[in-house]
Amino acid sequence: MIRKIKKGAAMAAAAALLALFAGCGSAPARPSFSAADANRAQIASANAFSMELGRRLLPGTAENRFFSPLSVSMAMGLALNGAAGETRSEMLKTLRAQGLSVLELNEGTRALTDVLEHQDTEVTARIANGAWAQRGMGWKEAYAADLKTYYNAEIQDIDFGDPDAPAAVNKWVDTQTKGMIPRLIESFPPDTVSALVNAIYIKGAWSEPFEEDRTKERPFRLQDGSTASVPMMEQSGSYAFKKEQAYEVLQLPYGEGKWRMTIVLPGDPGGLDALLPQLLDSPETWRAGLATAGGTVRLPRFGIQSTLRLEETLRQLGMKTAFDPAKADFSGMAEEGALFYISQIVHQARIEVDETGTEAAAATAISVAGTAEPQQPCEFTADRPFFFAIEEGEMGAIVFLGVVRNPALSAGN
Repeated sequence: MIRKIKKGAAMAAAAALLALFAGCGSAPARPSFSAADANRAQIASANAFSMELGRRLLPGTAENRFFSPLSVSMAMGLALNGAAGETRSEMLKTLRAQGLSVLELNEGTRALTDVLEHQDTEVTARIANGAWAQRGMGWKEAYAADLKTYYNAEIQDIDFGDPDAPAAVNKWVDTQTKGMIPRLIESFPPDTVSALVNAIYIKGAWSEPFEEDRTKERPFRLQDGSTASVPMMEQSGSYAFKKEQAYEVLQLPYGEGKWRMTIVLPGDPGGLDALLPQLLDSPETWRAGLATAGGTVRLPRFGIQSTLRLEETLRQLGMKTAFDPAKADFSGMAEEGALFYISQIVHQARIEVDETGTEAAAATAISVAGTAEPQQPCEFTADRPFFFAIEEGEMGAIVFLGVVRNPALSAGN
């Protein structure tokens, strides 16, 4: 949400972003771009931002945690288009996109969105954007045009003082996320003048589903040495796999194989937090050196729902001015945009993993107020805390990151 300063006070903007993964679906209209059109520098910057967020959000928590860094970066992109001066410079730096212009980011986002939506005929992917302005305020024409051109955003007016305003935005998010994120916003802060919303919906099935009759209750070893009984899925086949001294990596593809879940399993039940800094240094840690191996895979059925406030995290990454009522500059949004500032950023994400595939959703609300040598057969049993990522393989775009510490706490069990 974006808030407006009263006599030097501030304005707040909100952005919501979502993504869903599971089952199969149909593609939208004919694509305008191919993977070859994607801006690799933009994807690299988005992945670097993903790693930065992961280093701050995943270690040191006792809970299962799941989030979409792509959701957060796209939501920030909506606000970035209205930022100016130091506010814009800090936002670009925080997004790890200092070498890119806003126009390059916009064009890259438009191409990436189109490719993700059409990349796999057996995976449904939808990305939607919405922008709400306080009734009577109005966006600057150029800002509204950029949101429509590059983000295909729905532009709407709303009275943020109306008690039903949160329900109107939540209904939009609920529709875009197919019911996975029904309530993102509890209330709008006073003086909110804008809400910017990005939603991603992805639905795909495992390329090779797990057979339900092979799912059995098995022990999952927790970090404290105790165990929890969880439904453990099982399948046999050939997989992209590697085994290092301290961890194992396995990829499970979706649909035609262009989307995948990568699972990194530490050797010791208590080793996840010690391993995370290495995994979140670069995605190549868990992408490089995999080879085809035959064997058996066991993976717990799990579900995670996470709600995160991101203001302090983004301040730590260098985005400070945007939150400062006295210094923030969003003069590209509206005539009074120099009085606008970001008051809060809320991110909500949910994932369900079962025998058929993965279903995931994320929403972010911003308030302003390889081929290698064959390996030995793999025996991959995820019976201890693990890290996972969901990504598009051809372009290498990271969409979700998460850690499972105790599947018995899952929303889906």
